Amino acid sequence: MRMNRHFRSLIVSGIVLSLLASACSVTPGVPDVVDETRVNSYQIESGLDPMELFDRPPPEGWAPVMSEERLGLRLPYDWPDRYRLVFGQFFNPWTYRQNVGALCGYATTHGRGETLDSLADELFDHMLAHTVRDRGARFVTYSFEYWREEGTLAPGWTSAFGNGAVMASNIALYKCFGEQRYLDVAWQLARALTLLGGPGGDDRWIATELEDGSIWFEEYPYDDPPQARVLNGHIFAVYGLYYLYQHTGDEDVLALLNAGITAIERHAHLYRRPGQVNLYDLRPPDLSDYGPARTIFQQDVLCRMTGDPAFLELRDEFAADMPEEAARVTLSCELSG
Repeated sequence: MRMNRHFRSLIVSGIVLSLLASACSVTPGVPDVVDETRVNSYQIESGLDPMELFDRPPPEGWAPVMSEERLGLRLPYDWPDRYRLVFGQFFNPWTYRQNVGALCGYATTHGRGETLDSLADELFDHMLAHTVRDRGARFVTYSFEYWREEGTLAPGWTSAFGNGAVMASNIALYKCFGEQRYLDVAWQLARALTLLGGPGGDDRWIATELEDGSIWFEEYPYDDPPQARVLNGHIFAVYGLYYLYQHTGDEDVLALLNAGITAIERHAHLYRRPGQVNLYDLRPPDLSDYGPARTIFQQDVLCRMTGDPAFLELRDEFAADMPEEAARVTLSCELSG
């Protein structure tokens, strides 16, 4: 039987799409890199949303539209001026998270539609353009040189904060819009947290094993010691793993999550300055945290996430050091017994 050209074209297109889907498919899971005999095992509480990714309404009056304007002007939140005008990068992970939450919120209150779905897909593709694949993993990258008082990061630098924030956002995007590739990329971002490294090598890295066996997720991986060990950046990587574990129940993700939480329990006291604002990180020149209220709130979240009194104690110690900052956040963890 002879086939007309249109029918043959449809068959060929189907075969090509099938091959592309196979080439881009991702096997769920992360490598087992944790020595579980050296880290704590926490009873992880379900149902938390520490990054406020769900039920987050977009700005009043916003609605998805089809237009020729650049992406940022069509999103609920444009990329920050500092990134666009100073760094020349029209992307950052925090604003990605804000936009994903707003798109999910709009889908919840108004329902999905072709325009909203297309915008979610375009936002995801825009994010992909600011990542790089490496050894089966994916890293969020920054295209500009970043000078900080404690050191300079060369263009192309990577960050555990970026991977954690984007990982969690992609899980939310998947749950709201259902595209498998959103979840696939979340797995790839998680795998970057298993490529343990440190300064002095040629490979990208955003995670390192500490001497006590716990794992630290580095927001600013410098080429020279000591590392910054930014507490906030590490915690956002932990948040990303929390969302992934909640969605998948994967035991290797849980082990990595436990290793990251263990690092906080064992080392968070190093950021305390009794009676003062906490340290932002541990690399000289001992910078004060520019958002110290979050330090208190994050310990409260970890207390609720684990039910471990160690984080309740840390929360209360940080709060006692900074009572004015503590008054700015709502604290809700209460442990009986």
